[in-house]
Amino acid sequence: MSVPAERSTPATSTTGAPPAAPQAIDERLRLAQIELLYQQATPTLIGAGAALLFFVYVLYGSAPPQLLWSWLGVSGLVYVLRFTLVRIHRNHVVRTADRHPWDLWYLLGALLSGLLWGVAGLLLLPENSIAHQAFLVVGVTGLGAGAAVSYAALPGLPQAFIVPALAPFGLHLIASGDKLQQMMGFVVLMFMAVLAVSAMVMQRSIERSLRLGLEKEALAQTLSQSKDEADALNRELREEIDERRRAEQRIRSSRRELSRILENMQDLYFRVDLHGKVITASPSVLDLLGYTADEVVGLTIADVFVEHADLERFMLLLERSGGAIRGFEARMRRKDGTEVWVSKNAQYFRDDAGAIAGIEGTSHDITRLKAAQAELNAEKERALVTLAAIADGVIA
Repeated sequence: MSVPAERSTPATSTTGAPPAAPQAIDERLRLAQIELLYQQATPTLIGAGAALLFFVYVLYGSAPPQLLWSWLGVSGLVYVLRFTLVRIHRNHVVRTADRHPWDLWYLLGALLSGLLWGVAGLLLLPENSIAHQAFLVVGVTGLGAGAAVSYAALPGLPQAFIVPALAPFGLHLIASGDKLQQMMGFVVLMFMAVLAVSAMVMQRSIERSLRLGLEKEALAQTLSQSKDEADALNRELREEIDERRRAEQRIRSSRRELSRILENMQDLYFRVDLHGKVITASPSVLDLLGYTADEVVGLTIADVFVEHADLERFMLLLERSGGAIRGFEARMRRKDGTEVWVSKNAQYFRDDAGAIAGIEGTSHDITRLKAAQAELNAEKERALVTLAAIADGVIA
């Protein structure tokens, strides 16, 4: 049996929602059972109403008129109310959280209808009319069989009609004393029991079918949500990969640009760690110190300072100045052992956490400047000596 199309509004779920909980499945199963019941209600009530009129037609003239018309009026009112309930349900939007007792109202209507048919077997039939009794047996058992099928969507509903409709009449026939009537009563009670059990088995089968359909639907919804989540994650991953690719391209471009800058620098750029080991140096180190950029990596700055006192003074000034000094002059030792005067600009550099990671800076050759200064100082000294040796006064 297929799951009926629900008019209920399903609860909305977001991407990444878990599979439907058992409680939600049970609630939707209840709504599906009620929906199936009300879908089958209209033809069932029309058939029962036709049987009601046909029964009155057969008993007209045999049953007490006042009782017959009273029974017809009450029964007709019950069926009208039941049909009205079906129409109201059809125009009502059933939601998952709806607690309206649609099943209880329908159960009450079925119970009242069953009781009225049971009353008909006790009050309306002529006592010794086997034909009328047989007609009622056939008619009511037929209605019970129809109820076992059309009411099987909800547990207990077929029995609410079958038992009150057949049990009083069957017991009444057994208590009458006539063997034929007693046999008919036993047949009615046996048929009642068969219908009740058959309705129970059919109800369980319908419930399993509906539950399986709802679980499949919930699984399909979960798979659809998982697919949407996977698609969203794939899009995010592609965007992240594209962004990372663009970032890598920018980094490579920056590195190439930095490499060109370092290659074209006339001054030496250097970086040393906290232990004084050279991490990197620009290619101009070859002109300044005679080392290639690869050779100088791993050396310590103590290896290239001529005077250890100059290195200590360099480190002390760097610390006292807050991590940056300009124009520090010192003699450096080249690879071939010769010495060169350099002027250094240096500062601390920091890692991503903000901690001091080492020293970086630039150095440029001031050997010629130092030689020129020494020559000027020597020339000045010679001039002063010459002036001191002259006896005559000299005015500049």
